[in-house]
Amino acid sequence: MSLELNIPLSLPQLGSGGACGEYQDDPAPLRVHDCSLDLQVAGDASGVLCICHHYLYKPLDDSTTSLEDGGDLKESGVNFAYSITILHHGCVAHSVVPDLPWALAKSLRPSYTLYADTYLLVNIPNLFTHLLDVSLSHEPCCHIVLPTEDCVTSPSLAPILGWGPNAMVDLNTLDVVTMSVAEKDLVDMFKSSTPLENKLSIMHYLVHHEGNLELAEELISWMCVNPGPTLGALRRMMQQYLLGATHTVTKRSLPASALALMTFLPVTMQHKLVEVKIGDICVAASQEKLWNVSVVVLGPRQRLSQFAEDMWTRLWVALNPANKTPVLKPEAVRAKLSASKHCYQPEALSRCSTPHSPTSAPFPTPLRRSSVTAADCLPFFEVDECTASKQEHVVAANLREVSVHLMKATNEGPWQNLSAIESGVHCVATRWVTAQLDASRAVCRAVCNLTQAKLTHQQRGFTFVDELEPPHALVLFKTLESYVLACELLAYPLPAGLASFFTYLGYRALPFCMFMQYVHRSVLELHYDVLRTIVTSKDDDPTTVNHKLRLIQIAGEGRARRALAAWQHEAALQLRARDHAATLLSGERSRGRARHRSARDAGGMTALPSGERLSSLDSFLDLLTAKASLNELDFNLIIEATLTSIQGGVEA
Repeated sequence: MSLELNIPLSLPQLGSGGACGEYQDDPAPLRVHDCSLDLQVAGDASGVLCICHHYLYKPLDDSTTSLEDGGDLKESGVNFAYSITILHHGCVAHSVVPDLPWALAKSLRPSYTLYADTYLLVNIPNLFTHLLDVSLSHEPCCHIVLPTEDCVTSPSLAPILGWGPNAMVDLNTLDVVTMSVAEKDLVDMFKSSTPLENKLSIMHYLVHHEGNLELAEELISWMCVNPGPTLGALRRMMQQYLLGATHTVTKRSLPASALALMTFLPVTMQHKLVEVKIGDICVAASQEKLWNVSVVVLGPRQRLSQFAEDMWTRLWVALNPANKTPVLKPEAVRAKLSASKHCYQPEALSRCSTPHSPTSAPFPTPLRRSSVTAADCLPFFEVDECTASKQEHVVAANLREVSVHLMKATNEGPWQNLSAIESGVHCVATRWVTAQLDASRAVCRAVCNLTQAKLTHQQRGFTFVDELEPPHALVLFKTLESYVLACELLAYPLPAGLASFFTYLGYRALPFCMFMQYVHRSVLELHYDVLRTIVTSKDDDPTTVNHKLRLIQIAGEGRARRALAAWQHEAALQLRARDHAATLLSGERSRGRARHRSARDAGGMTALPSGERLSSLDSFLDLLTAKASLNELDFNLIIEATLTSIQGGVEA
């Protein structure tokens, strides 16, 4: 029985006269018997196994069949490439550095080492350092490219055992060096003009693998000030932090029995590789899946010791197609949430609609924490002044979708025989939505650091917005808009109180016509607290009064009545009186409002009104002849509104 292998162990019609290490125009660059292949393997006991090799090639056009046809082809530059076969994920990552001088490319020797158990560090002397994410917990992505310092002599590094982790020896000088990635280098690369995908990879490394959430928040604050030319870059960076921080915080708080369920939940928004430019060098990265990789490893039943567990059995488990876990997509949660948004009515729903678990503590909100300091405070009061909080609506949708997804995923394959799956699902789902709230609040805090003001208890809320300069308020509004959009696209809850703060900030920062567009498209929500603050402000010029009346018209009936009752203005007085008269004339009972008390001395009439303005008394004259209970009449309100109309306070 003969087997065809996809590795060219021997090549017929291949001359053996060439010296080792020279460039050869070979149609198959993978030659096992050639010493120039420089094949290296990096792995550990957890099942991570990477097969690494590098090679040189020159793309030829149809008119050129060999490098020997032209003497200047080598001088024009060759492509330096290396391929990493990430065997435990069944894929190959290719990286190509085009147009390097032949002398330089021939002298390069990459070194490969596993770094922090989750990354493969590829160091190419005098060019760059490539960090490939090869973690077992998620698909390979978020690869980082960092520049390296120039050396007089190019080092040739090789791994050495017995000198600690990440130890390498320079074969030229026999010096032992320790490979490491400093946070300063990551921060400098993040703040440079590197592509967005490289910045997203750095954010993923800091949040998910290093757990350095404080530094990640500082980088988001820096990016709020320096968003860059890419449209939507800040929003994608916030989404990367939200998913990574939620996954990290949830994983820290889970018991060991529930950690396996974290593979079903998302960890990053980045799923593609792009070109990264380091100085004058361009690194083009790509990734391809391998077909039927599990055949290269013996199954447990094919081994002499069937029950022995080592890196090969763990590798076989990782390659088994039955163990591929479907990851929850945020788009699915957003689709379910958008379908239920029309049911969200703050004036009708009650807080008991959120299905919190009766056996668990309520979801912690920042106001309930005793460790909150002044620097941790947001520039608004984290309280929603509405009957039903939209935050609870979003939390309930996430809790439901995460639980359903975990239950469906664990009912298939090897998960169906695990014990205590139900309790693990409940534990993961509740802590996941709690971590969502914490991550959302952390990003909001990083965004609000734009103000660079020391917050006190008196400088929060709407007063804080009034103290902002108009340009500063506009910048803060646009940044918060990106943050709100990032949370909505991921179906993440917003901090309590942000909706009213965001609406009032938009009212102060935007032109009124643009503000109304935001309100009509439900980007800004007119809760009662912000509506009351807007209509009771001291700006009473005719244009502002008309703006306030337009806001009252588009608000809900209950909120509009409460806002009119708090607004001490002639326009509000007449609207309340007309509403009171219309209620009585329609036969409805009074809504139980407190009777109006006259706040001014009603003077005598100085002149009779004109015939056109007499029409404003029609409701009052009809009211005199209507059959209404005197106990329901608010005489002070009707009389004062009538006198105001006659004296010309506001036209009807």
